[in-house]
Amino acid sequence: MVHVPVATRYVSPVRGKRICAAVLPLAALVPAALPCAAAADGFKVGTARVVTTPPLLGKAPEPDAFGVCGPQYDGARMFALEEPYTDQSGDKRFNYPEPYCDANANGRYDGIYTSGGVDALANRVHDDIDARAVALSEGSKTYVYVSVVALGLYENYTRGMRDDAIK
Repeated sequence: MVHVPVATRYVSPVRGKRICAAVLPLAALVPAALPCAAAADGFKVGTARVVTTPPLLGKAPEPDAFGVCGPQYDGARMFALEEPYTDQSGDKRFNYPEPYCDANANGRYDGIYTSGGVDALANRVHDDIDARAVALSEGSKTYVYVSVVALGLYENYTRGMRDDAIK
């Protein structure tokens, strides 16, 4: 039996070299871009990070749309953006067919789910969800590279973003 280190199991040596060749020049630019932007003879570099993790309940105001929800929707919620519900089962989480306030009238309960399986409501924040970007410009053209934690960000949405960026 041949032992293959975890780091090399999923990336072929050729692909790994291409990835390194593409990433290393950008990685070298990032320290030069701190604290946020730098300029030298028309060359500009900028970086940004935006955290998009849903806020915990009590740490941010609930959406205005939840104002129509009555006091009977008093089930425990972890995040401010989860629709209120009535916890009839007493297990401190939403379960169909428990009643919920469909604040946006889309016909389904809008909770914060994880990618760990079917009906897996998030009960904590392990890592922030974020987007990171680096912008490079030499004056006439600007290139922006963005890395997005894309849980639930499907191809049809990213295609629309690309199309909008070209306009």
